[in-house]
Amino acid sequence: MAMSLPDKLLEVIFEEVRDGILKEIGSRNTWIRVSHICRCWWDVALAYEPLWSDVRLHHGLTPVGLEFVQACYERAPRVNISIDVFARKVLDAALITDFMELVKTHAERIVEFKARDLRRSQQTRGQTVTYGGALDTQPEQFKDLTIICLENVRTPWQWPQDLFSTVQELRLSRHDQGRLPTMTELPDMLEACPSLAALTLSRTSPEFLL
Repeated sequence: MAMSLPDKLLEVIFEEVRDGILKEIGSRNTWIRVSHICRCWWDVALAYEPLWSDVRLHHGLTPVGLEFVQACYERAPRVNISIDVFARKVLDAALITDFMELVKTHAERIVEFKARDLRRSQQTRGQTVTYGGALDTQPEQFKDLTIICLENVRTPWQWPQDLFSTVQELRLSRHDQGRLPTMTELPDMLEACPSLAALTLSRTSPEFLL
């Protein structure tokens, strides 16, 4: 019975299982086990590129995780990739360097790159980067970005001049859980984004000091 399922139906099943697991758990790649029911299913999964376009590493950046990112690039050569990595526990600087080299090699295909606590990295040439946690304001980290999303980020609200020199869209959200920018800090902060064309504030309205 399993062998008789049409390829298109299998593709839909694989995507539904993947999206369901990622939604409930948020990180695990256990959905891949479903595609291992038989060789026929695995062949269909490997050939269906959209299945490998959403890469999530929420258990830290490991050598196995790095191999998985590489495998996703190879299995989806004609589609864009989204990467979500939570690297709080990463201590190996060499592993971070290898990961960022891999990212830069395929940067033209990355449409979204979420990097949380990925220290000493350079998020370059991607279209979108989302940060959570602390923001290290090093200008070389943000070369060539066009969109950056800061969600509940512990930012000092005083940014170096031209920090986001290429950013055209800035999204700030959920900063009401920490210290909000003041009416003075907000315009000063925006001066670090000379190319800015769109600004989105969600739960980040400036704080009024009386």
